[in-house]
Amino acid sequence: MKKADLELLLAVLSGVRMRVAARARANPRAAKTAAKRLRERGLVAYKDGVLMVQRDAVALLLKRASERYDLRVILRGSSELVFCSLAEPGTVTDIVERTGLSVPTVYRAARDLYSVGAARNMDGTIHLDGSLVDLAKAMKVVSEHDTRAHTIYRDSKRGLMHVPAGAACNGQPTAFSRFGEFGIEYGGMRDYYIVQDNAVDIHDILVHALLAAYEHGDISEMSMVVVFYLKHRNGMDITRIRRTASGFGAASIWLGVESYVRNHTATKNAGAFAPWEEFVEKANLYGVDPAEYAMLPPAKMLLQDLGYSLERPVSIYLLGGENMRLKGLKESTKDCDMVVKDRTDFEAVTKALVRMGYSAIAPAEHAVDDERLYPDDILEHSTLPRVDIFTKTVMGGITLTDSMTDSADHVEFGNLRVGVLRNEHVLMLKAVAGREGDIQDMAALVRGSPGQPDGYNHGAFNWKMVLDEAGAQGDNPEGDLPWALLDGLSYMEEQTGIRSPILAVVRRRAVDSNIIRLARGGWRPLRDVVDMLAGGDISHSYVLNRAKSLAKGGALKKRTEGRRALVCGDARFPRPGWGMDGWGMGRYLAWRFHLGERPGPRGMAELAGYVRNRGCATVGDLDGAVSPGVFHIPHDPPPAPAEAVRMCLERGTGRNGRSPPDAYARAPRIRADPGKQETQII
Repeated sequence: MKKADLELLLAVLSGVRMRVAARARANPRAAKTAAKRLRERGLVAYKDGVLMVQRDAVALLLKRASERYDLRVILRGSSELVFCSLAEPGTVTDIVERTGLSVPTVYRAARDLYSVGAARNMDGTIHLDGSLVDLAKAMKVVSEHDTRAHTIYRDSKRGLMHVPAGAACNGQPTAFSRFGEFGIEYGGMRDYYIVQDNAVDIHDILVHALLAAYEHGDISEMSMVVVFYLKHRNGMDITRIRRTASGFGAASIWLGVESYVRNHTATKNAGAFAPWEEFVEKANLYGVDPAEYAMLPPAKMLLQDLGYSLERPVSIYLLGGENMRLKGLKESTKDCDMVVKDRTDFEAVTKALVRMGYSAIAPAEHAVDDERLYPDDILEHSTLPRVDIFTKTVMGGITLTDSMTDSADHVEFGNLRVGVLRNEHVLMLKAVAGREGDIQDMAALVRGSPGQPDGYNHGAFNWKMVLDEAGAQGDNPEGDLPWALLDGLSYMEEQTGIRSPILAVVRRRAVDSNIIRLARGGWRPLRDVVDMLAGGDISHSYVLNRAKSLAKGGALKKRTEGRRALVCGDARFPRPGWGMDGWGMGRYLAWRFHLGERPGPRGMAELAGYVRNRGCATVGDLDGAVSPGVFHIPHDPPPAPAEAVRMCLERGTGRNGRSPPDAYARAPRIRADPGKQETQII
């Protein structure tokens, strides 16, 4: 960066809202040129002849760095290139390759960085001070910024921008520029690009288009965002959309899209959306099936008809939309989620539904959301709500507990005895499900309804019941209940203004469970764990303090290696009776080695056979042998999960031995059927 640019930038960072004319008295041309260069790089904003700090993450990082370091040294001339290249530590040779600078120039810039404490040399590798790494990444994005580009969003790792149509730009095409690849031709005067490390996928494209439409204040573009979503939502994971939007600070905007699609009006940011009738015209133009957004009429006779169609008495429990319809909390629903206690009742209900005209959806046609929630079967009808049936375990591992069934209200329709779960339990399940419209449903459950029938009215919403039930579910090897509940409650507050009094406790539980989740596969640098979990309203210091608390309580082991702190989780698999087959092995590796790359189905089956030959008949047997061994797995780099299992078994038993007995593992052996999600004691 040139000297004049640096002086002007530092003046603006100090809080001065400066008129270029005033700055230009000494050297008018230099000041105006410097201001233009800073504006083109997106480092300052310019309005009505006044320069001011750009309101984004880069400006905040620059301001913080200027309070501790001399930016005149760090960012002047070729030192800026060297500084940006050190976003990842490297040797002088590495930096020469990254920047194209000469060796003497790199040495000189490195000495300058050493002189102000911005970097240090460790065994020939140059490392930036930890507080400057994010700034280096951000400035690298800034240095790649095209002068013709308009920035829509930028942080330390990403930059979303648009340029005039046809103009070249750094980065990957995204947003509306990629709609044509997905069957939606939408030309415009702009092309959109994103600078980020990972490849752009369909979820990124949708969220980037959302940001662009909102930033432009263009309701026509926002309608195209909704059209794109409706045409492809069966192949998208809505929880991933929400988290991607949250990463850009746009969760509230996205939740407005969900509300718009579900209720035909947005609860927030309503001015960003077209009137519903106008949107329907555009949706029809682009071939969106009206069934994707039409609300079905109330199906008040579904349960009555099912009761008369059953050949014997059967009990079911209602979880979602139909539960709320019975209570008067919503007028209609597109699906009816029900859970039965065993396979016999499951077969009786499905046969009765088929007699009513329902037909099962083939697994290959299940949407991404369906696969994530693991229903035992999904049945559709031409005029009645879709029915999702679960057996005992619902939505990826949550168990229908005695406390849920005992507190439920009951109503009978012929041979059908319906348990209507309490609002508190339905809210927890909706937070985990994370389907479109569930955030608005959660708010309705909390508020209740004056017209709610007396049989379902239990007074004010009981937040303690939610907290107690979430705790009673324990560690779930197939999901992350604490984090899902935290996300749901946070989204509800952002969208509706309802703040849960248990939010702080849920946040603590979510962070604690995920610290252990990330660390239970072997020693891991504490800094990596903190970086993975920090974000939004969860600060680095909060995660660090929770890790220290877990270590103090014995749930986490901690040691130091040089200047690094390492942690390892001390946990045991919560379903020890699962059978040792390819399915059970896959679930175990995902639980124990959460971040590792797992083998395919054939590799899982082969590994399960190897483990059985070493005396492990259940997942509990395996975990009894692996659990002590994770503290001896090398961590730099960590082995693949399958190799880690072999290391632990060989360490604990000898190459020709068999696993020692473990009282923890002596539980009833259970065979898990991945296709039907049922368990059978054998």
